[in-house]
Amino acid sequence: MGCCNCCGSLSCNGLSNCNNNGRNQTNIYFTNVTGNVAIPFATDTTVLTLPVTTTSSLQPVKVDGVVQLQVVLQTAVAVVFQCGITIQLLRNGTPLITETYQLGGTLSLLATVTQTDVIPISFVDNNTSLGTNTYTVIVNFFQRTIGLGTITVTAQTRTLNAITF
Repeated sequence: MGCCNCCGSLSCNGLSNCNNNGRNQTNIYFTNVTGNVAIPFATDTTVLTLPVTTTSSLQPVKVDGVVQLQVVLQTAVAVVFQCGITIQLLRNGTPLITETYQLGGTLSLLATVTQTDVIPISFVDNNTSLGTNTYTVIVNFFQRTIGLGTITVTAQTRTLNAITF
């Protein structure tokens, strides 16, 4: 996790103060995670957390990121399957956006299918409070229908970036 002050300096060596003529200071915050997180069925699982400091109430924050999901389906018989996953961006526990990802189809006898997708996140938050605002990304594996087989969901590489203006 990091923060870079963007008040005219091209170096990114931490947060420093600069006089911005009374305007809000522009900063970038980021976190990049590469370890796998298994997503259990019907459970909100936190996959990213990023604290962002604002210098005034209602200071705009642009939040962008991605979550790479891997879905593995295994079966010993031909089946029709459905899989549903939501990704939510929250600020201080309040939901801001929800993305729904659904996968479905038919698997043949003795099949294993692995699908990897990158789900983007983008939001401009104009309702921040003064001080630290914590942005959290949660994943929920909410639907699975496969009959005689298994579905597993894993969050892989994920990143979250925020810029204050």
